[in-house]
Amino acid sequence: MRSENQKRILVVGSLNADLVQPLSRVPAPGETVWGQDLLVVPGGKGANQAVAAARLGGAVTMIGEVGQDHFGQVLLDSLMESVVDTVHVGRSAGSTGTACILVLPNGENLIVISPAANSKLTEEKVRKRLAEAVGNSRPADWILLCQLEVPVPSTALALSTAHGLGAATILGLAPAQALERQILSQVTYLTPNQTEAAILLGSKEVTSTYEQAEEAARRLVGMGPQVVILKLGAMGCVVADEQVLTGCRGLR
Repeated sequence: MRSENQKRILVVGSLNADLVQPLSRVPAPGETVWGQDLLVVPGGKGANQAVAAARLGGAVTMIGEVGQDHFGQVLLDSLMESVVDTVHVGRSAGSTGTACILVLPNGENLIVISPAANSKLTEEKVRKRLAEAVGNSRPADWILLCQLEVPVPSTALALSTAHGLGAATILGLAPAQALERQILSQVTYLTPNQTEAAILLGSKEVTSTYEQAEEAARRLVGMGPQVVILKLGAMGCVVADEQVLTGCRGLR
């Protein structure tokens, strides 16, 4: 249940239609194989987080871009069904972002992403929509949540704007990529997994032990974010800031 005093969550990120095709094996070049029924599922890292937060009772506003096609309407309907505010989701000419996902019987998958409308979420659009969504509210009244499936300059602008106003910011590092310190210094909570942490640190090795994770978290804090929450799967997580390093060990 939502409280009148709870923070609003503003999500700046991607919206994709996931086209999921289960099949028995990957075809060779030039080969055709039988697949099972195609599933069309609302997705996109930004939209997924918006829906999850709303279903947990959060007051969520989505800032993003879809196309002028059927998939765009499907994604908007999905967000509204979960009581996500979609006033600041624009509709660009052309296609909505898609992810074509081939799923094998053992659960392994192959994914091809087409950003389409997501790539049209420009800095100017983010600046305008973020200002409209925030209005005259106090920075303490809202939180900004971002990922990396829309153009990095647009994400960077959202983070710097929110940080400059004094609001808390959260950045998920997916899809994994290296980022400049200037961007990371605008992040209150950075939430990488092991692979994403390795890429950000420029390391070929993924943290495989709790001790390595602690060192990686310390190094990540040194790159600019106020707090790092390093996710370790079944090992749990490590949470670090400039003064404190804590952990939550998972089931072995």
